[in-house]
Amino acid sequence: MNANRENIHRVARNIPPLGALTVSNKSSIVSNIETDESGIGAIRKDFTQDIWEAGIELQLNNLTTIAPFQSSKPVVDTLSRSGHKTLIVPTQPYNTTTEPVGSTEWLKRTSNWKDATQAETPPLCCADGPVENRNMTGTPLPHEPRGSGRGSDTVIWFTPQDYIKISSLPGGRPDEVLLPEMVHALRMEMGLNLCLAMDDGFDTVEEFYAILIANIYRSECEYRDLRANHNGKQMLAAPLTDDSRFYKHWKDKIDRLCREMSAFCNALAAVPCAFNPIRRLKAAK
Repeated sequence: MNANRENIHRVARNIPPLGALTVSNKSSIVSNIETDESGIGAIRKDFTQDIWEAGIELQLNNLTTIAPFQSSKPVVDTLSRSGHKTLIVPTQPYNTTTEPVGSTEWLKRTSNWKDATQAETPPLCCADGPVENRNMTGTPLPHEPRGSGRGSDTVIWFTPQDYIKISSLPGGRPDEVLLPEMVHALRMEMGLNLCLAMDDGFDTVEEFYAILIANIYRSECEYRDLRANHNGKQMLAAPLTDDSRFYKHWKDKIDRLCREMSAFCNALAAVPCAFNPIRRLKAAK
């Protein structure tokens, strides 16, 4: 995707053009995860930089130090050891998304789908934005070479304060919004991203993986209402609330995730919660 096309795409989502940012990065409480310290004022007028940073720190604490976090900590820990950097950047309301970049430094924040994508496979359009605009998923990105699988730095566009009002919905809490974006970032940093189209409202396999892991985390937090798919914050319905039935329904996709990220999935399989389809896979072997 060339720079002009990329920036047009960002304007449509109310996200500032990459090249227009002057960024100073600040270390977070997690190694290799930084926050944008350039000043939120150019993007938001409803709160200050300090309040935004405090919100990010709270969510990182929720995912790593405030129990329960046995299912979320492997995501954050593996991300911090990926060999690449993650930058969290404030954005306009409800525009949370993740993108691979050549570097988290502002002059080098050009898209890097080649290195984020699995080797010798074409980078594919990922689901983002309003549901009615998600008709390009699973199709090749224009003008992009085949993937290298080397992994890429990533930027997560996220403002936790936006999600306080919908925190009662499945997957609506700020930490549950950030965690799936971290799953996307992790797979991009490992060079595993491949946005194959998927039905059942998930849009792509990458969204399925992110929501699956977020639902395990939500179950560990003792919530029974789980997120159904990528189409808003609808509730997962029976019989798929039974993790054995869920695993059997999407066996091939869960098996593939665990082949690609074996050690990571072993850690998730050990999480003792009511809904854990990855544990069902491990038990079946």
